[in-house]
Amino acid sequence: MRKFLTGFIVIVAVLGVTLSGCDSRVVIDPQPISPLYRYLAEYRSMPEWRRDSFETVDSAALAAMFGFMGIDRMSDSVLVRWSESPQVKVFSPAVDSVFKSLKPLEATFGRIEAKAATEGFVLPLRRYAAVVWGNPRSVVLTDSCVLIALNHYLGAEYAGYKGWPGYIREQKTPEQLPYDVTEALIATQYPYRPGGENTVLSRIAYEGALVMAKVRLVPQGTLAGALGCSVSDLQWLEQNQADIWNRLVAKEFLYSTSGEVASRLVDPAPRTSVLGPDVPGRAGRFMGYYLVLQYLQSNPDTSLPSLLQPEFYTNPAVLINE
Repeated sequence: MRKFLTGFIVIVAVLGVTLSGCDSRVVIDPQPISPLYRYLAEYRSMPEWRRDSFETVDSAALAAMFGFMGIDRMSDSVLVRWSESPQVKVFSPAVDSVFKSLKPLEATFGRIEAKAATEGFVLPLRRYAAVVWGNPRSVVLTDSCVLIALNHYLGAEYAGYKGWPGYIREQKTPEQLPYDVTEALIATQYPYRPGGENTVLSRIAYEGALVMAKVRLVPQGTLAGALGCSVSDLQWLEQNQADIWNRLVAKEFLYSTSGEVASRLVDPAPRTSVLGPDVPGRAGRFMGYYLVLQYLQSNPDTSLPSLLQPEFYTNPAVLINE
């Protein structure tokens, strides 16, 4: 364990440095993002021919959105009611003020998909749709569609977020959106499947691999963005990395099979309280990322998708050199 810890601490020197970065020259023809929120906001006042035309093009995305909300059948009356709903009336103008065009997002998602392909990921082809709703989920994947609730990305100072905790508000920015979409795409296709080795170590290793994927796939990806934490929290984690590891060991968390402990180490929160009141949230993800980074430094030919397989994250021998 001492040999591992020594090597682990050395990694502090490369904090924030991505292994391969994200090649800004990799571009594919992006899929258009269906602006469902705009269509629904205008539905009541638009002429019949336009309603029919739009539904023909985006009927799958509309069906996916309403299906997620538990509405099995679309009808004129349903669409009219939705167009008059408070969330559509309030959020649609706010979204348009922040996202004046969806073209930059289309280009970003195209680059993410292209980079994913070069890294060896196999992702199903889905169309993208921009929506607004009151649901707490910001990105939802259906069989055919990626539903992106743009009202979740209006900026930390947006008045509608005023009552939310600070650690949540600071992630509600346009810059965070590509990371959230990337995580949804990758985690859906490569979910955590621990089998009989459902330990805290396996969970943080999986989460670390997921963070690594986001750093590599998102254009100009940063570790703070991929972790979903503030720069100041990342700096604290960097400065106290060895101490965090010692706490994990002292509390005998690594080989614990407690799902609650694992979740409290990696889930969004203002603090990782199971490690101490001074530790920023998602410290388990931070440590998992550096487990993965150390492994890749010794095994540089390892593919990114293989790190998201149980053969990697359930095998202590490949994670800790005792």
